[in-house]
Amino acid sequence: MKALVIGGGSIGSRHREILGSLTNANGTPVFARVDTVSRHARETMQSGEPQHGKYFRVLEELSDESGETNLSNYDYFIIASETTRHLEQFLYLSERVTAKRILIEKPVFDSESDSKQRIAELSETLHDAARKNQVCVAYNLRFHPIIKKLYELLSFESKGNEYPSGRLLSFSVYVGQYLPDWRPTRDYRVTYSAKKSEGGGVLLDLSHEIDYLQLVCGKISQATGFVGRVSDLEIDTEDLALFSGITERGVAFQVGLDYLSRHPVRKILAHASLCTFEADLIAQKLWRSDANGRVEIECNESIPIARNFTYTAMHSAMLGLSQNSGVPLCGFSEGLAVLDAIDMIRRGAIQA
Repeated sequence: MKALVIGGGSIGSRHREILGSLTNANGTPVFARVDTVSRHARETMQSGEPQHGKYFRVLEELSDESGETNLSNYDYFIIASETTRHLEQFLYLSERVTAKRILIEKPVFDSESDSKQRIAELSETLHDAARKNQVCVAYNLRFHPIIKKLYELLSFESKGNEYPSGRLLSFSVYVGQYLPDWRPTRDYRVTYSAKKSEGGGVLLDLSHEIDYLQLVCGKISQATGFVGRVSDLEIDTEDLALFSGITERGVAFQVGLDYLSRHPVRKILAHASLCTFEADLIAQKLWRSDANGRVEIECNESIPIARNFTYTAMHSAMLGLSQNSGVPLCGFSEGLAVLDAIDMIRRGAIQA
């Protein structure tokens, strides 16, 4: 098989590294070649040839005509460019390939530049494109052992319409890290996180939390809160979002997302009718409390996990290499549902 990674930044490089290391059960590489489309291809090639495959500057270099660089010769596409380019690149691919696997980095589109009206106008085209190919969104945090365990224990669907921990009542999430510490080798002011025009801001940047909340609790049906910039960080995006509401399954929730926390935090508190769960994804711990006390729960995979564990698990599920991943991939419609939730949160929030 051949793969094409669209985007030469840090996340594109990470996908390329992982795909190049994937092997079948017999130990042979899954991909014969992993190529890359990057506007900085020339600079990248001058600094050293890539370990796997070829570099192209733009998608248009991959002609529609027969030949080695025909798009139809690729089996797997990963759109890992700037969020603001996802929509045009997805439409370009969908017009030229069928029966392929396409993974779009999260968030699926930029809800600021790709306006809700434009996405709505293209709705039929987008869903037709998603039906022509297997299209998923790269919410890899779903594959974290703790999220998978909470999905198993709390999700209505995961247990055949039974609640193994009782009815889920409320779900609280908080994630935060000081933005200048995210990428210590880069000036935070020039990263996409700092720029609204490039799809930055905590609602899009940290939308993993909205995705797994909807996975476990159902789609958000009402939300209100605060979204804005409260710090002196030199950015034009929101650095804090605090919101709460209820999902279509009647689960109350509250979420906090920030670029402010000097000590990184990523925690979950879930109350069910029979017990309470506490999770710390950074410490990689999960506890259950009930009438018998508080105990740590073991997950199905060993913890602590390796740096690329969730990405590798996601790609393995996408490629059918794993028989039972324990959690579904984020489909195209679910990726759009995250954007719908973000739009609802923005509309219902006090802005600053």
